[in-house]
Amino acid sequence: MTDSTTSAGLLILSAALVSLGTGTPYLYSFWAPQFISQCQINAGSVSTLSYSLNIGSCILGPLAGYIVDQSPKVACAIGSGATLLAYIVVKICYDRTIGNVPLISFALARIGFGSVAGFYAAVKCCTAMFPRNRGSATAIPIAMYALSAMIYSTIGTTIFKQEESKFFVFLILSCPALIAVGATSFVMPETKYEPIVEDSSGLQAAPVIEGLSNADIWSKNMNLNIELRDTGKTFSPGAHEGATLSPYKIRDDDDLTQRGLTPSSFDIDTKIEDMHTPSSNQLEITIKQQVLSAQFFSYYLVLMILQGFGQMYIYSVGFLVTSEVEYANSFGAGFNAETIQSIQVTILSLFSFLGRLTSGTISDFLVKRWQLHRLWNIAIAAFLAIIASLILMKNFDSPAITP
Repeated sequence: MTDSTTSAGLLILSAALVSLGTGTPYLYSFWAPQFISQCQINAGSVSTLSYSLNIGSCILGPLAGYIVDQSPKVACAIGSGATLLAYIVVKICYDRTIGNVPLISFALARIGFGSVAGFYAAVKCCTAMFPRNRGSATAIPIAMYALSAMIYSTIGTTIFKQEESKFFVFLILSCPALIAVGATSFVMPETKYEPIVEDSSGLQAAPVIEGLSNADIWSKNMNLNIELRDTGKTFSPGAHEGATLSPYKIRDDDDLTQRGLTPSSFDIDTKIEDMHTPSSNQLEITIKQQVLSAQFFSYYLVLMILQGFGQMYIYSVGFLVTSEVEYANSFGAGFNAETIQSIQVTILSLFSFLGRLTSGTISDFLVKRWQLHRLWNIAIAAFLAIIASLILMKNFDSPAITP
């Protein structure tokens, strides 16, 4: 097994562990009803707590993304610290029956921020390590993020049962530790440049960019024009399909004279543009242009609609189950709210895991096998979401209660 294969395997494993520790925002609906009851928080403040979790993961998401761009390791370290602080505050409030809504909201916002900081770092490193199979590579951390709630809810139900305080201790120890794995193992693959070397022919070879073929180099928004000044013609490598051109630079006129050539016989003028790394100003302008583009808003709107109502149910499932069970038990159904709540969280987490795991592979399959666009994934997801919504609407219109 080569070093590169080992590094890739360790990166995938680390990304999976980090994502497992960052997926606990979906676990909120599992412990929230008991926590709110213990802290004696009134119904009017319950929605504020849910908003706080969203503020941390959504509104603070761009800040987390900026930190990830600077250093995935630093992002994981910050995410681990934020998650540790948040769950410590949650446990203290639960043990001492502190119903301070601003304090709890602060903790929940830190859970959301710490979650996306570590998760974004895992996704970015996987994308950079496997640029030709981005869908399949990122499917693993994305799937583990969704599976996290199911694993933690199962542990909470089977091991800790009614002992919420001990369950919070488990979250304090496990979640920050898993996220901290990325702070020690995430390494972004960097493009390496070899120094200019002189060969025996008197030609000076251009820098070699490791990991890129000639086709990759010339495909990067570059313009290479070789002008034969005596003829007035211009040669461009893109004009001749399959042509292979290695970038060389002629040192001086003496080398040409030794070969019986003079600058007056012909003159080669090479021009390679956009070979440098964009400056911070150029990058900032590009990001602003992308964010303000109509295409960005269309993608954002689709994502907001498809994912928004699904996450709304995930964050609210604990309260929905409680109200449904109370209504059903008034007719003598005898349901157990915690059991049904755990089952629903498990189902949501499991199918979210399966969807995230398969979507990347399906996306790569659509592109490479059928030469279709990745947006077909969105069309399939939209169709399934519409069918599920219609089924839910029908069941709520004519509820069936069975003991």
